[in-house]
Amino acid sequence: MAKNKLINSGFWSDPFIEELTLQEKAMFLYFITNELVSLSGVYPITKKRICFDTEIELKQLEKTIKLFSQADKIFWVDNHIIVTNFLKYQKPNPKMMIAIKNEIFRFPKSILLFLKDKTNKPNSLYIGYPEIRKAIDTHLKDINININNNKDTKDTKDIEEIPDPEKPKSVPKINYNSTAEKIYSLYLAEIQPKLKTKQRSVKNIETWLNRGRTERYLISAFRNYKNDMPKDPQYRKNPANFYGLNEDYCFDFLPTNYGAESEDNQHAKEENLKKFRRMDDETLNRYAMSGNTLAFEVLREREIAI
Repeated sequence: MAKNKLINSGFWSDPFIEELTLQEKAMFLYFITNELVSLSGVYPITKKRICFDTEIELKQLEKTIKLFSQADKIFWVDNHIIVTNFLKYQKPNPKMMIAIKNEIFRFPKSILLFLKDKTNKPNSLYIGYPEIRKAIDTHLKDINININNNKDTKDTKDIEEIPDPEKPKSVPKINYNSTAEKIYSLYLAEIQPKLKTKQRSVKNIETWLNRGRTERYLISAFRNYKNDMPKDPQYRKNPANFYGLNEDYCFDFLPTNYGAESEDNQHAKEENLKKFRRMDDETLNRYAMSGNTLAFEVLREREIAI
């Protein structure tokens, strides 16, 4: 679905833009307007995709990115594009700020460390938005805690699995092929969805794990979802979608978020309830059948009213 992007009317008179070639100007516009651009101005993309979309040669693309980076305008970090001060030109409202914080909690550690370094410099990525800096610090702390917990668990496991010298050396180990496959199997067993795409599910779960989320957190997320999931299996989330990297499902059901009633979360919930209350019954039913708990809540309100 297409998204609207705001382009400042002074774009073409900016001294930096004026010095660019036609191709460089086009590339700058691409980086701030393509369909993958997020509210935060930080989004994953491959160089292959960029070259395909713009028909630019890889060597020229790398040269252009280097030029933009040296000017502190646009950066390439760990297969992500980072646009400096993107928020400054988007006029974010409270709902957008909530969405941006949610985006930040999906960034890998390498991106967070880069953002943290940049936010402490004069040409900050988020000038005038201290709550964004706080969200970056909070997520980094969360990731470090989870990594330490994983390390402690691994150390304990290593100690427990020291082989008995009196047993044969080739004692077979019973384990899952990967933690991601274990989570995927547990999801199927407990949620029992009609649709299940294993390869994409496992890949998405591995990405969540690589971003610092623990096995316990990801299992807790679908068990929280289990409390609110639709009765009909055909409407239950495919694990590939539940753990989708651009979806809110897993994030919303993580232990730190599920049932949380912070001021931001409460505000977002109230706004979404207003949106659902304005819907007709047919549209509302579609949302409810897809597993949206707020849509179910509004449906129950209408049933009680009748």
